[in-house]
Amino acid sequence: MNELHIQIIALALTILVEFFIVLLVLKEYKWNTILLYVILINLVSFPLAVNFYSFQVLTFFEIELSVFVLEYFLLGVLIQERYFRVGMTILFANFVTAVLSFLFI
Repeated sequence: MNELHIQIIALALTILVEFFIVLLVLKEYKWNTILLYVILINLVSFPLAVNFYSFQVLTFFEIELSVFVLEYFLLGVLIQERYFRVGMTILFANFVTAVLSFLFI
């Protein structure tokens, strides 16, 4: 399996994990809306994180913090929800995916 396949699998797993977490917290939104938002957000944040990691521009913690800030802003803009709720949702989702990525890197 080459590097591209690994990145695609990692992106798909990230989307899947974050989708279910966001869906559990933001139950009042339709599942397909949440899925679309999570896919769009991760299509922006995932390549940035991979490039930062590949070129060792930032540490793992700095990358995760950058991803959190970006996803927090993007989800807040997309769903027009209270920022505290968005922040807690994104913080938990990114914590879970960060732990998983840290375990498998």
